[in-house]
Amino acid sequence: MLDVLKAAGRTLKDLLLDEDGWNSLPVDYNHPYVDRLWRQYDKDHRLLLHKIYPCETEEALLHPHPWPSAVRVFGPGGYETGIGFGDPAGEPPPIAAKFVLKTFSSYEMTVEDSWHYVRPLRGPIYTMMVVGRSFDVPKQDRFGQLRAHTQLDDAARQTLFKFFRRLAGVL
Repeated sequence: MLDVLKAAGRTLKDLLLDEDGWNSLPVDYNHPYVDRLWRQYDKDHRLLLHKIYPCETEEALLHPHPWPSAVRVFGPGGYETGIGFGDPAGEPPPIAAKFVLKTFSSYEMTVEDSWHYVRPLRGPIYTMMVVGRSFDVPKQDRFGQLRAHTQLDDAARQTLFKFFRRLAGVL
């Protein structure tokens, strides 16, 4: 997945020219709140751009990650993630590892029973993520997967476009 993420970074500048090709989503059912732009990248992958808002560790939603993914973190500040492994339809597992990632750090999650939480450490943080086809895991409303989705307002969309356009030259 890291190779797909790197390739997506090389094409991001061109992809950002077509604003109508991007879908948007406010992820606001639990902390941390996230503003998301996403689009189909190729036949097997989606590309997601995030602005993630800070929260306390105990507020950060530990959730299953039912698709393979790779993430690149962009500042300012750091980004904490905790990872555990367990039945995606079961109760949250214990945290097996916790990491603090700095700007331009990347990681991938490619195992079907992976869970994680994310949490910016100092103010909102931005990430670029690619996800592959979903594992055969039932969707669950407790993680917002069955909810009706709305669109970001134009100001939030433009904030994401502006940040990633400025950044696209260094990816």
